[in-house]
Amino acid sequence: MRRILIAVGTVSAVTLLVLLAGWMAFQNIPSWYAPPSVAQVDLPRVRSSLPRAYQSFTDKVVNGGRFEYALSARTVNEWIAAREELWPDARDVVPWWLAEPMVVFDGGRVGVAARFERDDLRAVLSAHLTVNVVGDWIEIKIGGLAVGALPVPRNAVVGALEKRLEAFAEGHASLPDSLRGFAERLDGMSAERLMEEGVRIENRFHWSNG
Repeated sequence: MRRILIAVGTVSAVTLLVLLAGWMAFQNIPSWYAPPSVAQVDLPRVRSSLPRAYQSFTDKVVNGGRFEYALSARTVNEWIAAREELWPDARDVVPWWLAEPMVVFDGGRVGVAARFERDDLRAVLSAHLTVNVVGDWIEIKIGGLAVGALPVPRNAVVGALEKRLEAFAEGHASLPDSLRGFAERLDGMSAERLMEEGVRIENRFHWSNG
């Protein structure tokens, strides 16, 4: 009997440790997740940086020839943080249960993360996307999903993603032209196919001068 009690106690302790480790991993915040906070005093600077970046890119296009253009993650994340001030309709683009979205650039990968807040549940959701130029197309694939430090099996998100695709498809009219073309590429695509194949966008864009 004593051995049975010891065995039961050991199994219970191991189970508790596994659950505790799982919970800590669930609550873990990725080291790269650090969304900037844009204070009211910073808004004029952030707002003015957007047309400056637009004009800088326009000048390079008008000059012709091949060129490189780069944006820092810090700049893009400040635009995201101040999105409702820069573009009021942006409040409907991100679901209400996601807060403080941000991106990180890592070579050909883009990390996207946000805080999930619903009822009493809090966690950082993240996804890594791979971006490649394949012939005349830009190919975007989902490389990995995680909740905290726990990888999420693809099958676990297919159902939720299917609903988001349906909602996204219904909101085409409210999207700017730059996003509408991307949204149209998702029309009729199942979540399972999107997870498996990614999405392709024609590597040809219209840029409005002025």
